[in-house]
Amino acid sequence: MQKERQAQAGKKSLLTQKNEAALREHCGQDYSLDDLANDLQRDKFYLTHLYKNETG
Repeated sequence: MQKERQAQAGKKSLLTQKNEAALREHCGQDYSLDDLANDLQRDKFYLTHLYKNETG
């Protein structure tokens, strides 16, 4: 069971990959969680929950 969780933890969803790409693109700019959620057309609470679950 623990090996399965570790394997899944190493895989990131497409949305989390897009999240990280957007953060890299806007690094050093005035870019808020609301901006990110708007750009990805998702709820900011969903994005934070997903990101935390997939990245720790």
